[in-house]
Formats: sequence, C-alpha cells, structure tokens
Amino acid sequence: MLYLLGILNLLKTIVIILLIYYGFKLFVRFFGPYLIKKAVDKAQKNAQQNYANPNETAVEEGKTVIDKKPKSKSKNTNQSYPSDDEYIDFEEIE
Repeated sequence: MLYLLGILNLLKTIVIILLIYYGFKLFVRFFGPYLIKKAVDKAQKNAQQNYANPNETAVEEGKTVIDKKPKSKSKNTNQSYPSDDEYIDFEEIE
C-alpha cells in the first residue's frame, strides 16, 4: 500500500513540474515579444536622449572635475620591479 502512495506522489510531482514547465513556455511565447519590444523601446529612447543632449553633464568653464580617484601607492611594499615614478637611464650600445 505504501508503495502505491509513493508512486502516486512521484507521478503527482512529475505532473506539477510538467505543468509549470509548459505554463512558463506559454507565458514566454505570448508575453516574450511584448517584453522584448518594451526593453528595445526603452533602450532606443535612452539612446535618442543621449544623442540629442550629449553635453548634458557639461561643467561650467573654469570648474575642475575629477572623474575618478587615482590609485594610492603605498611606500611600504617591497617591489622587485621599479615603480612608474622611477627614472631609468638607458645607454645606447653601438
């Protein structure tokens, strides 16, 4: 008797999984093109706004703007290669 209950629960689980799979497949088939069209329209609208106003974030003349913070170099690290700040004088060999 318990054996039959186990099989019935297994079949019930398989049917539920198949229903979810085919339900998702139908949802994507009907609403997928709408969602893609909506995303493309939004991207196109943003691109048109950026193209129409490229200097929207322009800074007033005379102002200084720093886009990113430079990487800090620690003096405590022992490096076997020279850093960017060191000058190396090369001699030409004839």
